[in-house]
Amino acid sequence: MLQSFRTTVDQILNLVYLVLIKGSNLDQPLKEGSVNLTYAGLQRHRLLWVREMTEEEIGQVGETEPTIDSIEVAEFESHAALKEWVNQKAPEFAT
Repeated sequence: MLQSFRTTVDQILNLVYLVLIKGSNLDQPLKEGSVNLTYAGLQRHRLLWVREMTEEEIGQVGETEPTIDSIEVAEFESHAALKEWVNQKAPEFAT
């Protein structure tokens, strides 16, 4: 049983997860002030959660405020699969 647990843990530790957040004005400051999602919010301030906005919420936001239209999470067991996904879903981030 312990060996089975170790195998499962090893498999989980070998996975890489990417989160793709799509929206508008993601580099604009949030209402609280100078924090934005692209440069400071997600990493430096360790935002704990984000969520997709409803159509109504998107309609209520001004044109200069950030919106989150969709969030996609993917897991990968290989670097090749990760690169292929990035090339398909977010080619502007592909190297």
